[in-house]
Amino acid sequence: MASKSFVFSFDCVEVREREFSIIKCGEVLAVEPKAFRVLLFLLRNPGKLIAKEELLNAVWGDAAVTDSSLVRSVALLRRLLGDETRSPRYIETVATVGYRFVCKVEAVEDESGNLEGSDEVPAARTAAGAVEAASGQNGDAGDEEAKGHSQAYSGGRGLRRWLAPTGAIVAVGLVATALILHRPLLEWVASVAGPPPRVLRLAVSLPPSQGFVDACCNAVLFTPDGSAIVYSGRGPHGNQLYYRRLDQLEGTALPGTEASCCATISPSGDWVAFESGYSSGAGAIVSKVSLRGGAPIKLAEAAYAGGLSWGPDDSIYSAEGAPGLFRIPANGGPKQRIAVPDAAKHESEWFLPLALPDGKTVLVWSKKTPQGSILAKVRIADGAVTEFDGAGKHPIGVAGGYLLFGRVDGALGAAPFDPDRTRSVEAVIPVLDAPLFASNGIRASISQAGDLVYVKGSWTSYISYLDAQGHVTGGIPEGRNFVVTGPRVSPDGRKIVVEEYDPNAGRGDLWVYDIASGTRLRLTTGVNVMDPEWTPDGKRILYRVRPGDGLNFEPWWAPADGSGSAERFIATPLSVTRVTLSLDSRYAVLTTPYEKGQRGFYVVDLKGDRVPKPLETSPSFQLMLPDISPDGHWMVYESDESGRFEVYLRPFPVGGAHLQVSVDGGRDARWEKDSHGIIYHNANQFMRARLAIGSSVTVTQRDLLFTGPYTGYDLMPNGGFIALRPGSADAEIIVVTNFISELKAKQAK
Repeated sequence: MASKSFVFSFDCVEVREREFSIIKCGEVLAVEPKAFRVLLFLLRNPGKLIAKEELLNAVWGDAAVTDSSLVRSVALLRRLLGDETRSPRYIETVATVGYRFVCKVEAVEDESGNLEGSDEVPAARTAAGAVEAASGQNGDAGDEEAKGHSQAYSGGRGLRRWLAPTGAIVAVGLVATALILHRPLLEWVASVAGPPPRVLRLAVSLPPSQGFVDACCNAVLFTPDGSAIVYSGRGPHGNQLYYRRLDQLEGTALPGTEASCCATISPSGDWVAFESGYSSGAGAIVSKVSLRGGAPIKLAEAAYAGGLSWGPDDSIYSAEGAPGLFRIPANGGPKQRIAVPDAAKHESEWFLPLALPDGKTVLVWSKKTPQGSILAKVRIADGAVTEFDGAGKHPIGVAGGYLLFGRVDGALGAAPFDPDRTRSVEAVIPVLDAPLFASNGIRASISQAGDLVYVKGSWTSYISYLDAQGHVTGGIPEGRNFVVTGPRVSPDGRKIVVEEYDPNAGRGDLWVYDIASGTRLRLTTGVNVMDPEWTPDGKRILYRVRPGDGLNFEPWWAPADGSGSAERFIATPLSVTRVTLSLDSRYAVLTTPYEKGQRGFYVVDLKGDRVPKPLETSPSFQLMLPDISPDGHWMVYESDESGRFEVYLRPFPVGGAHLQVSVDGGRDARWEKDSHGIIYHNANQFMRARLAIGSSVTVTQRDLLFTGPYTGYDLMPNGGFIALRPGSADAEIIVVTNFISELKAKQAK
């Protein structure tokens, strides 16, 4: 018995069930068969919440597909209809449950025929059915390849009239011809049906006040439906996250995301999770914020800000280096460890996770000794690890049967991918685009519809010499991969030490530059060192290092002229991320990211018992980057106890009340020589606070010194500055439409 077919109407959209077509404001839209069937099911049940399982069964039947297939189809529909996840006009997402069509729908029976009984078989439907029958697939692969035919169907009535009267005969003919010529059927269909989807490369213009700021991994992301991006941009207090629809000229700042990194978007497209409160990759707080507005919600704490990925099971996966891979329930609940790198297999650290659409596994960037960087798959159920052949780092996303990832040489890699069968990523397809690459990953993201967004720019940075007013007076002309924490100036002002990252080795080393001659000396080799500081006499350089088989950071030091071996500075069970010495070298302040529920500062009397004692700690707030005054009586540091990072002052080495120095955000404070002035920066502003010190301390004046796109800096003895200007300061965001289609075309050649 023939079933009835309908014409559904809402707003200016008309959906013709019998003709398998969507017409919006008079324009026929190209649509994939599975996406069209999802829309039909929702239109036949307007206002009703349809569970994901019900939709999957209705559209895909018994085919083995995951929720990501449905999410992708909904994303395509939203893109076609001009809908958005955050404020839906048509398709509403009910997180973890399903979808609801929320717009008023009118349905009229199509009197001209029905789906089964009509003599005029819709061409798109016939070709799609033939494709699926010939390929033996009912899943996404058939849908992906049917794009070419859908494009042809929307191209004009002439082709449709030519195909329609003999639709079944044409479909069978295509199958037979393809088999005779030994050509892939779908490739043959695409060649006669019309041109492939158009690939466009477009620059996203950003307002100067919201310009891109490279702040750690996942600095730009596509929403799942590809209608909007989330990116790290310039804010009033440093970087912050912005939500920007691609049809809008400006983004919307997401509240509470100042100084954040490692963002990830929920599969529903309604939430963003991120890490904040980190310092040079140390401990961080994991939070989520709704794209609909509202304050962030704290979810957990991470021992190391190594990256996040929101999985289809509504869990957020956190890779934390040596401590391993963790699962954080997005709706609250205890954090659970999934697996730890196996030192017996030379696995040292895991970073930048990617939760796969199957909901069973997570890809990670695995650092191995001495092999280098590879991609590995971690099974969620039992922590079993499968390593992929071929070097790689930072898995970016999976779309259309391809895995995008960062290669060890800094290029964007793309390889065919099956979550169950892939064991190698060596067969890389050449890619035209070159996203910004940094030590902590590549700045790119792929939507489920197959569009790419990335940051175009250079990670190469430049060291500039500035006078007290911020005017450039010189610098090191050769750009290098300097780490953003920047250089440190020797006490006599003649040399600087800076960390340079080697992407091939996957680690940083310290180099000492002579300012006058520009010559340089390698200080460390073969160990991953960070956060250098000079000793007050200028003879040694302190830094932190993490042993290959350990979880804690250890403080070490080495002769500044390279004349001797490095040694452990002090033996302590604490994980130490920075060592700060008083000018008389009597006291050392150790910064620890997390110790027995506390984070903050411990003081060591180097001429006494040399036992670390708590100086300023907190179970809730970040305490970082201390600097001891030249007279040895005060310590300045930064904390986020007010809700954003500010600069604070407290007595040293004794206890006492602390004083807030900055008023509108402040970070990375330095003492002036007279112990009465503090330099700090807030976003791109460099500030000076003057102090009146007597029986109490007050801030008498705050002045803006200059502005500039600098990150790490230090003070010269003559009152000038040495600052790091990142190459990403001139970066732009690029969107590539139909990127996956372009990959397929390249692979077919």
